[in-house]
Amino acid sequence: MVVEDRKSTGTALVIGGGVSGMQSALDIADQGYSVVLVERTPSIGGAMAMLDKTFPTLDCSACILTPKLSEVARHPNIELMTYSEVKSITGTAGDFRVTVLRKARKVLEDKCSGCGDCVPHCPIEVRNEFDQGLGYRKAVYIGFPQNTPLVYTIDSENCIKCGMCVKSCEREAIDLDLEDEEIEISVGAIVVATGYELCDVANYRRFGYGRFKNVITALEYERLINATGPTSGNLMRLSDGKIPKSIGFIQCIGARDATKDLPYCSRICCMYGIKNAVMAKELQPENVKKVTVYSIDIRAFGKGFEEFYNMAKDRFGIKFIRGSVGEAWENS
Repeated sequence: MVVEDRKSTGTALVIGGGVSGMQSALDIADQGYSVVLVERTPSIGGAMAMLDKTFPTLDCSACILTPKLSEVARHPNIELMTYSEVKSITGTAGDFRVTVLRKARKVLEDKCSGCGDCVPHCPIEVRNEFDQGLGYRKAVYIGFPQNTPLVYTIDSENCIKCGMCVKSCEREAIDLDLEDEEIEISVGAIVVATGYELCDVANYRRFGYGRFKNVITALEYERLINATGPTSGNLMRLSDGKIPKSIGFIQCIGARDATKDLPYCSRICCMYGIKNAVMAKELQPENVKKVTVYSIDIRAFGKGFEEFYNMAKDRFGIKFIRGSVGEAWENS
């Protein structure tokens, strides 16, 4: 184990490198304190990096996120620890001891330029988790074009150690013998910004997810309409590659369902679903003729949200039906 000696009272730990964790790190660092930002995936950015547009302004998600990625990476008071996980925390406020597991990328961060010359030589293809399993990536990969840090990672679970990537790297940045290591750091304060987990819609078989190819989750839909996604932003049905003529968005799946240990409403799903409905009309106005949103109710609680909701109805012709969907089936 590597033990790093720090003045704990002047250092904060932020757990989670999504947009909330990034902003927390920047706010603390701008006050003159040192920040260690720990993210379990190979890049900061979180779920926002997967999105195409944001609500209620329909601004480009990457246009908002990319400057923050750069700002965090270049901030002199922020130390990035990506592809790392917090294993244990001991101590009290003002004096915490934190054990962090740094997983081996098999790529040297100080040598890799992010050129990607190693990728074509890798013979292994696996489903890309960043694209929600709809696309494919190699065993040596980056999650998305703005990956921060711009360093490739080798998927140890799928790498066959053929050595082709090693031979192709002119900078000698790949070391397949690198191993995980534990690092102990001292911090005075901790911010937990670990994001969210999606409700497992497979638990609701009556809606057809996992049985019908054209029943997808909101994030899968998001990757389909994103220009960096598996279809290069072309909205299509997974069953036959054709543009859908009508789309239904079923809201509130899992919300306020005590039987699934989900007694609460997340609040964001209403506006997120409306945004996705609007994007279908924006991307394919001539082909997608009918878009319907099914929801228990609509919670348009934020600035500009009610106006966005009304715009979806009046300008884009989105139909809203209030109620709980009982079942979804596919016409033969």
